[in-house]
Amino acid sequence: MFTRKRLVRALSSRGGGQQHVSFLERANVERGDHGSRGRAALGAYLAARLVDRILDADGSVADESFIRWQLQTTWECLGDFGGEDLEAAHVRRLLDAIARAPAARVASIRSELLRYSRFLENEDRGEEALDMLRLAAACSGSDIPADEFCELALRAGRLNLRLSRPEQAAEAFLAAGEAAHNASDEAGLLRVRLGETGIARLRGDFARARAGAEGVILDASSRPELETVARDAFAELGAVLERAGRPVDALRAIYEAFCRTTEADERAELLCRLGEGLAALREEEAALAAFDLVHGSEGSRGARLRAVVGSMSIASARGDRVGFERMRAMGAEFAERSSAEGRVRFLHESAVGLARFRQFSRAADAWHEALDLARQHRLSRWERRIERIVGHLDDCRGERVAEPAPAIAADVAPLSAGLRTLAALAGR
Repeated sequence: MFTRKRLVRALSSRGGGQQHVSFLERANVERGDHGSRGRAALGAYLAARLVDRILDADGSVADESFIRWQLQTTWECLGDFGGEDLEAAHVRRLLDAIARAPAARVASIRSELLRYSRFLENEDRGEEALDMLRLAAACSGSDIPADEFCELALRAGRLNLRLSRPEQAAEAFLAAGEAAHNASDEAGLLRVRLGETGIARLRGDFARARAGAEGVILDASSRPELETVARDAFAELGAVLERAGRPVDALRAIYEAFCRTTEADERAELLCRLGEGLAALREEEAALAAFDLVHGSEGSRGARLRAVVGSMSIASARGDRVGFERMRAMGAEFAERSSAEGRVRFLHESAVGLARFRQFSRAADAWHEALDLARQHRLSRWERRIERIVGHLDDCRGERVAEPAPAIAADVAPLSAGLRTLAALAGR
């Protein structure tokens, strides 16, 4: 009843064309910047092509011999790549799965592809995560059990939301809803409703989005088996309220999600959102406490870079040159192995800080580097933003105008105190 053909559009790449091309492009771009990172991307591309070959194989001795030869050639091409790099570890495990005996190979490959897709999602590489998810779906066979199909469809919907593709997300959530109903999966049905809330948010229908998130919270709260659904619903409500111009209410919802979360990557992402929201309200000490918790966490590299960027921004806004340079040096290490978007964000905030300290030539260099990187990786939102800045660099040389601090609502005080206490307990 459920086949991957129902998810063809939801699992399609943004531009179509050659399979797995984003990995090959990243390998070419990053080869000169950081050898091991470029080899990890190349390894992912070669491994994905090997999986394509396995899925097309007819089981003959000749086919198996070719697959083994191609696997050996891949290892020889990559060498001992990546060291302790997390992405390289995922690629190595995928290649190890490919090396397994034919009878156990495809199921093992599928498991590794799903893990790798989740890693890429946490690293803000949505297109690549969707590519690996598409390949995992291809490993699922012609008929997919309803519960397994529901998970695939929910992942596809979530990734399309992150990539701002509401139509593809809607198709994925519709298919997920049918599978969840077939499997009598109450959590799956609630997650479908939450996905529809995300689509409404993306389309600017904030009233519908808020009602949807609050409805899921009502149905999932106080039920231990649905705790993770309630957590995600509070996180979505925070995103809706933030977009709707209600920052204090948004922070309260995100903090509620954080209090319900135990998974390291989720906690790190929510702490980053809390820190950024508090910084915007000039609750800088609480924001720094949130960012400090991420610095010392086991969250994703992308989240830790995001926290460093947040701390760097606060330091430059305060005129703390020493703190800014310390955070910038730390961020440069994270940025080396981060996604292209993470590196662009770091370069942009570095340029903002340098401009605040009236280092205009260095700021211009950082913005130009960020613009080149955004163009190479087709990050159109960042490209447009930085182009506007570069076009008005001379305006940066005027006198700085102090921005009035926004009024702080009393509701933020308990949240801020809670984060500062957590940071103190963690020794941050």
